[in-house]
Amino acid sequence: MSDRYRRSGAGKLLLSASLEELKRSSYLTVTANTYRLGAGWRLLKSDGFEEKKICFSVG
Repeated sequence: MSDRYRRSGAGKLLLSASLEELKRSSYLTVTANTYRLGAGWRLLKSDGFEEKKICFSVG
């Protein structure tokens, strides 16, 4: 996201609208990936997401 939109609430609005749409579509689980303690992490935590400690990667 461009720096000019940071801390303006745009991410919160997008996340909230997306979650509402997913609820109407009967999704039971929504998973998100972000860096721990970054802006995305704080946003997800504030919206009720729970941190899980399972991670797999290859590369």
